[in-house]
Amino acid sequence: MNSPPTYETLRPGAGEARIRYLEEGFGFRFPTPIRTFFGLVEGQGTDAPCGLFEGWSLLNFEELLQEWEALGDGLTCAPTAEAIAFHGPLKRVYATRGWIPFATDFGGGLLCFDLEPGLGGQVGQVLELDHEGSHRRVFAPSLEVFLEKMVNDLESGRTLLDDAVYRPESVRIDGAAQLRPGVVCDHPRLAEIGLSISVVEPEEDGFGGSELALALEEDQMVELGEVRLETPDGKVLSTRSASLARFDRQRRSFTSVRILGWDRSLPPDAQLVVGFFHLERPWLGALGKAAKEG
Repeated sequence: MNSPPTYETLRPGAGEARIRYLEEGFGFRFPTPIRTFFGLVEGQGTDAPCGLFEGWSLLNFEELLQEWEALGDGLTCAPTAEAIAFHGPLKRVYATRGWIPFATDFGGGLLCFDLEPGLGGQVGQVLELDHEGSHRRVFAPSLEVFLEKMVNDLESGRTLLDDAVYRPESVRIDGAAQLRPGVVCDHPRLAEIGLSISVVEPEEDGFGGSELALALEEDQMVELGEVRLETPDGKVLSTRSASLARFDRQRRSFTSVRILGWDRSLPPDAQLVVGFFHLERPWLGALGKAAKEG
């Protein structure tokens, strides 16, 4: 474990009686791997400096139940299935009682055990639910595969758990985080693509790019939502639809933001505040198709 403070926040596993009580409440008997998982660890403490799995923090049973109930409450105003992007063999619904949350990204996103999979899915597969209800995807086909990937990433050094990453007090309500320069970590929404991101700050000569810049290992289309660009001269540019553009390989950062089809350069001292972002390979999804044709 390359973050002892994070390890110390792990809570002891739940006993058999507590796990059985949870099963009775949900009306499902958990598969053996999930029962074993809960028997080893029951969430993280509220003082966790960062998430355990690529920014995802484990929920204890009380938090788990709260998130599960919130999913059910959200059904009254949930988007229709036609408005949700589904990926993988899962039910085409906003939520179902068989989706058991076990981790959060502190931004409204959840990882869930799927006990009611869709056609071709596996009981116990891991789902990712985004914070706006617009995406539902199979994150891993099983808990075993999920944990194996996390362990391999940690051992290879591709995922760095750092006390400066994902501190609750450092994450702003709009989703931007104050991360120190040089920190490399996997963003939850990049996990399935397997790319790393790094955070950079302007250099003293003003040639360092935006205060919050994403440096990717290959060209990608980056879709942003609810973007606010604040420039040093006090100008504010807001939009609900934008994409980062002009990837600079030498500087390994994006140097402009594309809004409604036109580019606006990012001044060296500009602050780009992003509500959320989502990456797709150019050959995946409507966004990638449009970018490829354009």
